[in-house]
Amino acid sequence: GRAGYRRLARKILDAKQRLVEGIETIPGLAVVRPSELSIVLYRSVDAALDINAVGDALSEQGWFVGRSREPQALHLALNTVHAPIIDDYLWDLRTAVRLVRMSGRVGKHDDQTY
Repeated sequence: GRAGYRRLARKILDAKQRLVEGIETIPGLAVVRPSELSIVLYRSVDAALDINAVGDALSEQGWFVGRSREPQALHLALNTVHAPIIDDYLWDLRTAVRLVRMSGRVGKHDDQTY
């Protein structure tokens, strides 16, 4: 019913808030705003940090990576199953950013973006 829907919606929005706040603590990344509903896009604001390389590094860690062409960014469409893994995702995102920075890696543009 409505109460259950509201409970699930709150869980998604809480997860989104935790994700956005976590991304914003990572130097070189910025959340694209406005951020509608349960979709979060984030991009690199540092020319030395290639967002596609970050996406590639996340993929290598086992994450499904959604990519956006314009703006060039990574994105997630959150639902309730994401709530318990936000901290794991942020940990792996920090690791990916660190690896890309250390290596100077440039990622591949994936034409299967939208």
